[in-house]
Amino acid sequence: MANLKNHGSLIGKIEYLTYTTAYMSDRHILKNYGQGWKLYRKVKAELNPRDIYLKNLAKVTERESLYPLSKEYKHKLIKYSGLQRSIVHAAIESMSDDPDGIYSAFDYDYKINLTIEECTELCKLYQLAIAQEKE
Repeated sequence: MANLKNHGSLIGKIEYLTYTTAYMSDRHILKNYGQGWKLYRKVKAELNPRDIYLKNLAKVTERESLYPLSKEYKHKLIKYSGLQRSIVHAAIESMSDDPDGIYSAFDYDYKINLTIEECTELCKLYQLAIAQEKE
């Protein structure tokens, strides 16, 4: 498992739907799905890690401007479930029409602290985001 402080200074982080990437000054890109930082990639010697970070950040920002409901879903998912968002998203993706079932599974099986209202809101946002992206 990687540690951020072992890779120089942080250039920046990018929050994706189910994971976060961290761009480091030692040219490493680390990824965290909620189980700790892992080495993901290394920036080629001829490229500037800051430029790569800014390029990828611009891609994410552009996508979020095209699909504002996906952006809202992502931000609520991060707010409500934090680092466990990949587990929560997988459940919502497979059972978006059953927020009560998702709530029950998290309450008993995973011990993820989501309220029924949060589950319902995430399911509705997910369905709206998918519909927006299909348009």
